[in-house]
Amino acid sequence: MTKTLGVLKQGLNIVIMPAACALFFIRVRTIYRHNKHIIIFFGFGWVVTLGLFVFDSTRDIMRYFGVNRLALVCPNMDAWAYISTAAFDTLTYLFISWHLASFATIDSWWDRLRLFITGNGLGWLSKVLLQSGQMYYL
Repeated sequence: MTKTLGVLKQGLNIVIMPAACALFFIRVRTIYRHNKHIIIFFGFGWVVTLGLFVFDSTRDIMRYFGVNRLALVCPNMDAWAYISTAAFDTLTYLFISWHLASFATIDSWWDRLRLFITGNGLGWLSKVLLQSGQMYYL
């Protein structure tokens, strides 16, 4: 029973966190649809996050089945997948929010920062995107 729960946990670990990052990546692709460099940058970041979760979870699943000898010997990397998720989500949120704030017709840097926090002065859809990204972090 313990082996089954451990394998299930690691299998879901491969799916859940990269799927949440994929949702943010879809937002980046929508907001920056004409900027290929930013899409490639965040696409690479998502692939790295996915790779870290797959590698870490696969290694742990193999331990449950008694396979201790791998062709590639690496130190324990449990935290790196979560660190990459936090970095990816934070960068994505900042890039999206700043781009949405740039839609407003405000010249003052201070007013743009206030708009970045509150969303007042943006259109309906831009404000919803900004606030839903903020709610993700709360």
